Parts: sequence; C-alpha cells; structure tokens
Amino acid sequence: MLTFMFAVLFALFPSRMSSLKEMEERRGGDVDTGFLPSLKRLARNKALVTQTLATSCLSTAVLIYVYYDRAYVQARFRIESIRQDPRTSRGLSDIFRALVIIFFVMIFRVRFSARRPDGVKANTASRVAGVICVFVAIFFVVLSALGCDTGTISGLQTGNYLQPACSRTCGCTSERYGYSPVCTLDTGMTYFSPCHAGCTKYEDLNGFLLFQNCACSSGTLRAVRGSCTLDSCMFVYSAYQVVYTVMLAVSASSFLMQGMAVIRAVRPADKVTAVGASLSVVALLSFVIGHVIYMFISYQTCAYSANGGCLLHAPTLWIACATSALLAAMAAVGSLVASRMPTGINEPTTEL
Repeated sequence: MLTFMFAVLFALFPSRMSSLKEMEERRGGDVDTGFLPSLKRLARNKALVTQTLATSCLSTAVLIYVYYDRAYVQARFRIESIRQDPRTSRGLSDIFRALVIIFFVMIFRVRFSARRPDGVKANTASRVAGVICVFVAIFFVVLSALGCDTGTISGLQTGNYLQPACSRTCGCTSERYGYSPVCTLDTGMTYFSPCHAGCTKYEDLNGFLLFQNCACSSGTLRAVRGSCTLDSCMFVYSAYQVVYTVMLAVSASSFLMQGMAVIRAVRPADKVTAVGASLSVVALLSFVIGHVIYMFISYQTCAYSANGGCLLHAPTLWIACATSALLAAMAAVGSLVASRMPTGINEPTTEL
C-alpha cells in the first residue's frame, strides 16, 4: 500500500514553474553543476536543511508507526492481526485506505498545481506542509487515546507472560504462528492461542472456529476464536481504522507539499542533487535512527517474546503512538520555520 501511495505521489507531482524553466535556460552556463559545488550550495540552504529535517520527523512518525500497526492493534484491542478473523478482517479497509490516500493527494495536486500556472513558492509549500503536520499530530493523539477494556489474558501478569499451568504439558509451539486468541465459553477467559488453552480439536463453521477438548475449560471444554472482549472493543477498533486511514491520507498530502518545498527551494541546476541528498538524509534519520527509537519502545512494552521477536505487547504500546504525535508536531514546527527562511533564489510571486 505504501509503495502504491508513493508511486501515485510521483505520478501526480506538480510540473515545474514555467518561469523557472526560463531561468534555467538563461542561467544554464552560469552555475557550476558539479556534485561537490551543488552539495555545498545545498548545505548552505537553511530552508532546504530545515525542511529535510522536518520531513525526516514526519517519515519516522508515520512510516515507522505503520510497521508497528499490527502489533499496536493486538496490544490495544486484542485483535488477531496476523491471520484475519472474518469478524475483524482488514482486507476491504486496506483497499479503501489506498483509495482515500489517492483522493487526498489528488485534491492537493489540483489545488496547488493545476490551477496555478506559475506553481507554488517553496515557503508557501512549507507553510502548507506545516499546517497539515499539525493535523497529523492531532490524529495521532486521537489514536493514542482510543482504547477499550481488553480484560485479562491468562498467564499475562504485570507485563510478563507465562504459559498457563493447565496447558504446559501440551508441548505448544505457538511462537511459530504468533498471537491467535481464543475465549473459553464457560470461564470467559482469553488465552494466547488454542494450544495455550489446551484445545486439541476444532470445528470450522464457515470461518468461525469452535475449539473442543480444551483442558483449560472447566465445564464445556470448548472455546471460540477471538478474545472474550472482542464485541466490546469492536466499535473502538472500527473508529481506530477510520482515524488511521484519515491520518495516512493527510500525511500523504503533507509528504507531497514537503517534496514540493524541497524542489522549489533550490536552483534548477541543483534539483537532482537536492532530491538525492534530501532522501538520503531522510532514510538515515527515519529508517535507521528513528527505527531504533521504536524498537526500544517495542522492547520495553513487550509482554511475550520468543526467538528474538515480540509476540504480544502490553497495552502500554500506546507510547509509540504518542511518540509519533510528538514527531509530527516537530515536523510541523520545522516546516513552519522553513517557510520563514530565505531560499537564496528568485521565485515568482504566488498567492494562496
């Protein structure tokens, strides 16, 4: 979905300003287009450097959070996210999410390019990106606030997990397939997986699994797929998906405006170097340093780990969402500051 989103971003990226094309023709022989001279000019461009740092913050807040989205859903709503439960399937929502992202990008592309033959100045693009980042931060705050009573999982206490005694003789290897909650019918207790509930048989009723001979069940010896709090968390989980979709769509629009600001803030001869250098810095800060931050949060909130991976997080994983809100706010501040900085090039006057 993210690859498709960025393909659309590049396909719909605004064309160059006609006036800058004329400037490029007039100044083509006056500027040293070598790599090192271009890099020196970019390093002295305060607006470009500040905007690149703001883009790094937003990339970390959004793209790294997407990597932990499934773990977040499991921790906050106890929803099975690895294998889709028909009651909580995200197949349609994933398709709808991509369409919403494309729709938002189309709106910003038309608003700030097609109806403006002279294009948009770098400071205008940075200012718009900063305002959008404020909304991204607000959406992350809402996401971190969404939660429900997830009850208790048998064996999960004080942030650590230990397999229940009633199923320790079953030889479970649940770490192979991860979190797959079941709810016993008589005790109303949620277990990490069918094996951890001591179940040995199951019946498939058109995708609705009914487990039998469950050693951890005292009466009926039966359990059903999903946590015992699935019904009470369903509405909040649906609200999470809606806010999550809007957040990604708004973020895509901000990425579009930030990319426009980077390109418009440099001389025509430096555009290629600016794009490469900016993306390199974003990749280093977001997908290396930023990812380490979220890995640390994941490690601190992990309740059940096996083979070097976390199978289940504690509900305190909302810290990751709050961190994204903080980073989005920093991206907003960076973009707004960049909009106040001179770019060092002469741009035609444009108005919103």
